[in-house]
Amino acid sequence: MNTNVKSIFLVFTFIALLITVSAISATDISDTDNVLTESTQASVDNNAISEQSNMLSDNNVQTDTKNELKKVENKNLKRDNPIEITNSTFNDYFTDSVLNPDVDEGSVLDFKGLFNSSSFKMTIDRPVNITSSDNSAIIDLNTTGRSYYGDDPGDAFMIDSTNNVNVSNIKFHNTQIFVKNSEDIIFNHVNVTVENQQVGSGVGVTSIRDGSLNVIVANSTFYTEANGGSSTLVLAGADNCIIENNQFTATGYVGNVLYLTTYNVYGLDYLDANTNSFNTIRNNTLTITPSISGICYGIAITGHDNLITNNTVNYNGQAITTQWNSPTNDEDGDNDDRYLGNEYTYNIVNNGGSVKLSSNSTASYNNFTGNLNTSANSTATNNKILGNLIAYGNNSVQYNNVTGTTTIYNSNSNITDNKLLGQITLSSGAKKNKVINNQITTNIVDNSGSTGNNANTISPNTIISNPLNFNCPKQLKGSNEEENIKIITNENYLDYFTTHDDGNRIYLEYNTFNNTAVNTKNNAVIIFNETLPDNISGFLFSADNITISSNVALVNKWIHFENCNQINVANMTLNYTEEYLGSDEYADYCLYTKENVTNINFTNVTFFSDIASFIKDDNSFDAPFSAIEIDGNETIFKNCNITILAKAYTVNWDHTESPLYGQNRMMPIGVKRAIHSIDEDATTIFDGNFISINATDADGSFPTIYGMYLYGTKNILKNNEIIIHGEGWTYGIETQHDHNIFENNTIHVSGKNYTAGIYLENPSHNLVTNNTIILESGTTQSDNSVEYVTYGVVITDYVYQGGTYKEGLGEITNNSICNNTIIGTAFNSYAIEQFGGDNSTITNNNITLTSDTAMGIGVIGANNLIANNTIFVNGTSLRGTTIDYLGAMTAGVATKLGLKNTISDNNITSTKLGINIYCENYDTITNNHANTSYDYSMELNKNKYLTCENNTLSSLDKMGEESINLTEANRYIFIFGNDTYTSIGKKTTTINGTINFVNNDTAAKNLAFEIYEGIEKISGRSIKSNYKGVFTFKYTPKTAGDHVLTFKINDSDNPSNRCYSTEQNITVYATNDEIIVNPISAKVGDTVNVTANVYSITGDTVTSGKVTFKVNGKTLKDDNGKVIYIKVVNGTATLENYVVPQDWTKENSTIQAIYGGSKQAKAMTSTKVLIDIEKPTPIFTTSDVTATEGESINLTASIADGDKQINVGKVVFKINGKTVKDENGKVIYAKVVKNQVNVTYKIPENMKAKDYNITAVFLSPDYDKLEDTKTLTITA
Repeated sequence: MNTNVKSIFLVFTFIALLITVSAISATDISDTDNVLTESTQASVDNNAISEQSNMLSDNNVQTDTKNELKKVENKNLKRDNPIEITNSTFNDYFTDSVLNPDVDEGSVLDFKGLFNSSSFKMTIDRPVNITSSDNSAIIDLNTTGRSYYGDDPGDAFMIDSTNNVNVSNIKFHNTQIFVKNSEDIIFNHVNVTVENQQVGSGVGVTSIRDGSLNVIVANSTFYTEANGGSSTLVLAGADNCIIENNQFTATGYVGNVLYLTTYNVYGLDYLDANTNSFNTIRNNTLTITPSISGICYGIAITGHDNLITNNTVNYNGQAITTQWNSPTNDEDGDNDDRYLGNEYTYNIVNNGGSVKLSSNSTASYNNFTGNLNTSANSTATNNKILGNLIAYGNNSVQYNNVTGTTTIYNSNSNITDNKLLGQITLSSGAKKNKVINNQITTNIVDNSGSTGNNANTISPNTIISNPLNFNCPKQLKGSNEEENIKIITNENYLDYFTTHDDGNRIYLEYNTFNNTAVNTKNNAVIIFNETLPDNISGFLFSADNITISSNVALVNKWIHFENCNQINVANMTLNYTEEYLGSDEYADYCLYTKENVTNINFTNVTFFSDIASFIKDDNSFDAPFSAIEIDGNETIFKNCNITILAKAYTVNWDHTESPLYGQNRMMPIGVKRAIHSIDEDATTIFDGNFISINATDADGSFPTIYGMYLYGTKNILKNNEIIIHGEGWTYGIETQHDHNIFENNTIHVSGKNYTAGIYLENPSHNLVTNNTIILESGTTQSDNSVEYVTYGVVITDYVYQGGTYKEGLGEITNNSICNNTIIGTAFNSYAIEQFGGDNSTITNNNITLTSDTAMGIGVIGANNLIANNTIFVNGTSLRGTTIDYLGAMTAGVATKLGLKNTISDNNITSTKLGINIYCENYDTITNNHANTSYDYSMELNKNKYLTCENNTLSSLDKMGEESINLTEANRYIFIFGNDTYTSIGKKTTTINGTINFVNNDTAAKNLAFEIYEGIEKISGRSIKSNYKGVFTFKYTPKTAGDHVLTFKINDSDNPSNRCYSTEQNITVYATNDEIIVNPISAKVGDTVNVTANVYSITGDTVTSGKVTFKVNGKTLKDDNGKVIYIKVVNGTATLENYVVPQDWTKENSTIQAIYGGSKQAKAMTSTKVLIDIEKPTPIFTTSDVTATEGESINLTASIADGDKQINVGKVVFKINGKTVKDENGKVIYAKVVKNQVNVTYKIPENMKAKDYNITAVFLSPDYDKLEDTKTLTITA
């Protein structure tokens, strides 16, 4: 592990201190080899097993250096019991607060009881596991920080310069916590409380810093109260960390809560925009009530490529922002060309908290109750902003809903396709901005003064009225036409509605153009106050900005909306019984919004429909019948009570031309908007509703019911209670499109055959989070032709039709299924299942299944993450019969026929298998805990290139790797004669190679394969290797450029190894008119040949023309200053015997060739090629030293690089690996002067008489790090 040199700046955010004070201190420089501990073996004690779930195994499955099949290594952890540590045994294992030699790497340190004084401060310097099996451990060091600059933070619990430390179930009270210069550290289920004490001064209470990597803080609680204004959790020079599922509470005089900072990091310039990068902050909740808000930020960001997602911040101050004086906001800073931006998505900020993005960042699908400041070069899309929007220049702001004002500064921002309800202002000097295609409520104010080419574009936009928030009273005396309130009665309804024939009945239309006594139609409140005649079949509304309510129930009268906008339907009761007749002239839906309707809200509506009784089996519909059909856009159902009695019908799979193909005749709730693009504002929201759909009646074979059918993008279902029952195949919620959100719902689906909670068909970018899904189906099955199955959440990609899945094969990607509770009972059950697709995230779910076969999570796909799930599967049988691609199996997690999937940090309890991996490539299985009551905990069957490590495994009678059932089979590899082939123009090239078995490196005789270019098969019939495994193929390119040829094994010749088919690519480059310069690798003063090859698209050898060369943009010249021209001979131009000059050592030096052209080929210039000039390796030495205790000695070192005088660099000395420090505890740095270093050092009085290693370490920007070790002898 390389240690960074660090310099310290302020973490504390109090502005006056930041401006006026800085301090410098140093930390040890040490090099620690990575320590690999042995493989996991589970303990017999279940509690102990739980504590070891993230530890100790290095490589259950590891690869050799040839990247061939990764093989199981039979390494098992020693079976020693955990070390119990109490306050009375602490000193048995810690010496001077550091772990002593009695504690081996990989040990489990089981802390019990109270550790409540500074005598229990501790430094963890090796891989161990720290836990408290009985949850009794409290570490209270009574830390008091003595400086706001971080140079005296007080007593601490410290993890320093090590790796693979796991801390769990520990409570910290008024204790400083450090992770310094360490990797692969986990804090899980810890509690960190600081109250009424100055802890974290200048560094943060929990401080992850100084080059630390891959630190995880999860499932933990942080409480900070009145700690003197310091931050709660700090990343300071830490990358690739994960902060997730934590609860933060900060109150009183506190600093930032979650803080990524560049201040006070030793060896780091505070303007560094590259540190604190690639971190993930997700699923955290922050509740903040500070006494001084000016020094308290919720989440403060520096660095780049950080993901801030699914967090909830309850704070009325700066909820999400950047570091004070953040370098990432410095648009003109030196780091901008390296800065890549951060991503903020699906966050919720309550209490009016403000948000400020870092520059070059993206914010999407957030809900902000305060202001949003976009900062420069950032993108904001699909956000809800109740406060103000400030666009700071070069922003893309699109598809947002902004309640407050919008202010645009600077230039080149595009503000398009938003709903902007407040005043919109272009500030003075704003130029070249576009504010178009928005819905606005007032004219745009342009104060910029910009004209001509700098003018801003502020049209077209659509002016709308502010949405009307209306709660209709139950009783209203009279009417008030001045307020445009219309009370509808039996006597006056014709004053407001136009009648239309509807068979033997009439329907009433309320629209803008009625020529009636009262002609004000828009901006009205309509209240039904009496039951209207039975001959009225329904109501059609075609006016804008109206509110509809009722003091009576409307019975069997359809309500449809067409060509209208801004509608509120509130406090109504709609009943549809078996006497409902629908409409002869219009659609039969009970409640319907047409595709030309936008912005309609249903609030506190009670809806009952017995569609099972009034839809007749002999009726003919050209589309599925729905009780509620939403084809319009931006529709909201809020706090409604919806009950539908439905009927299940056979799905039409017979008539592909029918509008009903793939659907059945009844879908109780249908959202079938015509808009299917995320680029359009088309959200339908169901929020806080009770929805009951009961299909007790069925018709036809395989009777199916789709409860809620969402056909469109950007639907949101949240906070609903949904109960759906069917007797056949019951799908609770189904969607076929992208960017939908299913959040915090309780979904109960029951039936006899198939029951599915949420079914996602061909979806991408869908989020299923924080739902409770309960599933019930038949549990006993006598007829194998009919399955009784439950599915919690299903992702299915219709492009995938079985067989091996290839990366990018499907159409779906980036779906997330997180933080759900799924409970299922059936004969076969699956909690989460995916058929095809890429980049799904399946994390933090809690799954309980009871079935004959029960599969917690099953995935066929690529690049999917399955992590941090808690899974209990109680299956009677290991395998069963099913038509499901994944098969019927009892397993916690199963992946099949895919690749590059990650299964990590899951806690699995199973009656059969914990994990099953079948025919997968490049999967990673790490840090899982699987406890089974079967012969094996894990089954790996016919896979390639797996990484399986650090898992805690126990089965019926086996532990660790012994509980893995590994099945091998033949694997093939193409070994080509060349890495790439070059075809001169369009001439034929011969490709040759061999096919070998991977497992024993022998030839694969007579093995058939095919060759493709793209999707075109170019090998004709299948060709075969010969009896020695050798093959040849002649290829003639049709065009110039790269041609990627794909060699595929013919599976049909070896069906038993179908999933082991090899597919490898080789590139044939067909030359164009082209010049290519050859790379150069040399030392200064070497004589080299500088060569370029010139090609013609015809394939003919170029024999004419001249070439010149440029190095770093300067043309090479001879000693007389004349340009050197080289003739092309047989396609090659060579400058011979050129002496490498000193200026070629410049970093990133390049060489380029220029061809002047001829009749054979056009003039052209090559791409630039880096020149590799080797750095010199100097000689660095130190000297032996002999001294007595307490004596002052001279530590010397020298460096030699030929005759060169060296005055750049510094040297530190180490004694037995510990860095030499002065009497104040500061590291002694000695500057190199004229190739020499001399340091005076006083030997400590207590240094024992013996020999020590003394190591000098040389650090310089001009050379690689050098070390030399000699002997320091201390005599008595």
